Amino acid sequence: MPRVIIVFICWLLWTSAGAQRATISHSVACVGNAGDIEHAADYARAVSELLDTVGHNQTILFTGDLVQSGEAFSQRFSKIDTLVASLYRHSRRKLVFIPGDRDWDNSGPDGWEDVRQLEEYVKALNIDNVIWPLESGCPGPVRVDLDLTLNMIAINTQWWNHRHIKPT
Repeated sequence: MPRVIIVFICWLLWTSAGAQRATISHSVACVGNAGDIEHAADYARAVSELLDTVGHNQTILFTGDLVQSGEAFSQRFSKIDTLVASLYRHSRRKLVFIPGDRDWDNSGPDGWEDVRQLEEYVKALNIDNVIWPLESGCPGPVRVDLDLTLNMIAINTQWWNHRHIKPT
């Protein structure tokens, strides 16, 4: 009889543990230094293919350095164009952009202006699931609702490091 009780308790614990497993409802991919990606179309295709296998809500968080230093203004946003064009098309996928030090003119005197231009550019794409949460280079924090059960807190860390003109 004690063996039956032990086996029953083990079975009960095993089945209840399985019932308590959490299901994943949202995946977040972090991409840093997007401005350095040499083959942006191939990179975006690989990321998109991986996320397509997930099958639930998704966020791709671009964590700064979206442009490459020293690029001509007309070329500054070409990689962002390529990445957004390849990644935004999924209805359950959001793209969130946070600027980094290179986007702030490598922490240089034109940093705030560069960030505002980058923000204007991203917003001008006018795509619902493309998000620039930190208005006008402000530091945040800002809460971003990714879905009903997941929030992200966006903070513009470079604002704190920037020694030149910035919003207050």
